[in-house]
Amino acid sequence: MDLPREDIESRDAEKDSDSPDQYASNVVWWDGDNDPMNPYNWPAWKTNMNALFLTFLNFITPLASCGGSIADMVPQERRGLFIGLYSIGPLLGPIVGPIVGGFLAGAKGWRWVFWLIAIIGGFVMVMMLAFTRETYAPVLLQRRVDRLIKETDNPQLRSKLDEGLTPGSYFRRAIERLAFLGLGVGSIIGIGTISITSDRQIKKQVNEEGGKVKPEYRIQLVPIGGILLPTGLFIYGWTAQYHVHWILPMIGMAVTGIGNMIIFMSLVLYLIDAFPIHAASALASNTFIRSIGGALLPLAGLPMFESLGVGWGNSLLGFLAVAFVPVPFVLLRYGEQLRTKYPAKNL
Repeated sequence: MDLPREDIESRDAEKDSDSPDQYASNVVWWDGDNDPMNPYNWPAWKTNMNALFLTFLNFITPLASCGGSIADMVPQERRGLFIGLYSIGPLLGPIVGPIVGGFLAGAKGWRWVFWLIAIIGGFVMVMMLAFTRETYAPVLLQRRVDRLIKETDNPQLRSKLDEGLTPGSYFRRAIERLAFLGLGVGSIIGIGTISITSDRQIKKQVNEEGGKVKPEYRIQLVPIGGILLPTGLFIYGWTAQYHVHWILPMIGMAVTGIGNMIIFMSLVLYLIDAFPIHAASALASNTFIRSIGGALLPLAGLPMFESLGVGWGNSLLGFLAVAFVPVPFVLLRYGEQLRTKYPAKNL
């Protein structure tokens, strides 16, 4: 993990001010291989209880950070068994849940399905708060450092896992993560735009033309999304390349998010309306193609940006997006003709 230059210099200056032996004596680590504070040395009942609650947690919630807790508590030579126990939750949850829920809904009503989930979740939460303990080694060692500083009045003590980052450095890192907000806000705006305008536009055109709903009505905003998508990529790429004010790259990502969601949501609605009986198959095929692109494009991402830089790398993606701008115009002009000429039943 790369550290900011000022943090590295300040840490190196601190090291240089003391002798190597003095600096090493201020480093706090486990008290030998059998330190009871080390999660690897916890008694079996304590490790098993944590793993048990993690399993229950995964039985009723999505996968999260449970694997990291197992890595904190269990040595490599014993992790296979615990990962197997931990996997019971996400494996059996989707299998047992519908079975139990079906019998419970039939016997007590659908509300009891939610009551049972709430009861189990509440019980597990209370038990975890009462019995589970922190397992992350850097946190445990920092607690030891804080305690030893109070006992010895030695502010030079440091955890061996301390990266030397100041609170300001952590804050700067957190600010960097906010770059994703632009894409998120733009995506929400794009979804809201389609949600508000799509059905309204269809009703308007049906009233004007006096005919049935045509799937092509769903993609009337796609040309706008097709223009916004590369525009956002160009804005983001070159503002990030020249390190201008942080709001400009975020605006670029927001524009990209708006265009992306307008295109995505419009095409999903188009496929559903065009293949109403086979909507699931149409969406599955679309997802399959998108997944191939999502799997392969990142493989070229790092080499591309290393070779072209942020500006031209995003511009290349923008030019590819520009190349597809004519597609929605073709569908708007010839989509109905192609759809009626090649009906789904003949495919």
